[in-house]
Amino acid sequence: MTITQLSYIVAVDKYRHFATAAEKIFVTQPTLSMQIHKLEEQLGVKIFDRSKSPVTPTQVGEQIIKEAREILKLTKHIEDIARSSDGSLKGTFRIGVIPTIAPYLIPLFLRPLMTKYPEIELIFEEMLTGDVLKGLGDDTLDVGITETTLVGPDDRLRCEHVPESATSRLLGTTREVIILDTHETFQPNTLGRLVGAVNGGGMLIMLVPSLDSWPDHRDHFDESLAVPPYSIDDVSGRFKARMVETMRRHPAIALVDVDTGQIERMGSTNPAPQ
Repeated sequence: MTITQLSYIVAVDKYRHFATAAEKIFVTQPTLSMQIHKLEEQLGVKIFDRSKSPVTPTQVGEQIIKEAREILKLTKHIEDIARSSDGSLKGTFRIGVIPTIAPYLIPLFLRPLMTKYPEIELIFEEMLTGDVLKGLGDDTLDVGITETTLVGPDDRLRCEHVPESATSRLLGTTREVIILDTHETFQPNTLGRLVGAVNGGGMLIMLVPSLDSWPDHRDHFDESLAVPPYSIDDVSGRFKARMVETMRRHPAIALVDVDTGQIERMGSTNPAPQ
């Protein structure tokens, strides 16, 4: 019995078709079929009922495949430990993403991430939300992106759009990914609502002007605070300055310059977000 054979039966169980499974894992169908047949002979049982279409596991085959998934999961963890032993980020990351946002969201981070960490191999697979969640559950995916909410005026990204004035409707809800565009306005109450909506493993992406100049940038929210006898210079800038300080100090926040594609800092959490 080999790790390769176990990976083959898991692939056939996933795609329920020998030719499709072989294509997805980049081997020939005869090779895949021969290795599974050898495993069945060694164990003395039939793992798949080939008379049905699509192919289905036998009763004992289901038990074997379940254990095979656990073994492959542990094998991957061992490989991850070995790869990260020198402190670098490397290895294969499988990312499941829903098709409606894949072509718009992935370009935001792909180039800077690959530039910073060239030893990472990213494998993207477009799938429905249910399949993404299943893949995260059985450890065939490392990362899942299923839903994105954009708070701000830009409507080019195909996703849920929420005006900043309506973010109260996100209270008590959970989102996988929220993008907050702060170029026109930035309200502290909005940030608090959005942090609550992604709490527990989601991702909050903030689009901001240059951090060096942002505290001095005046927007509509600043203007609303400037009630006589106070001017806009009296009331604005302080919160943004504290926000920039937090962004640059907090270890869980990643900073990416989207104009140059350079990663100023790769954020991390412990444990890592799911």
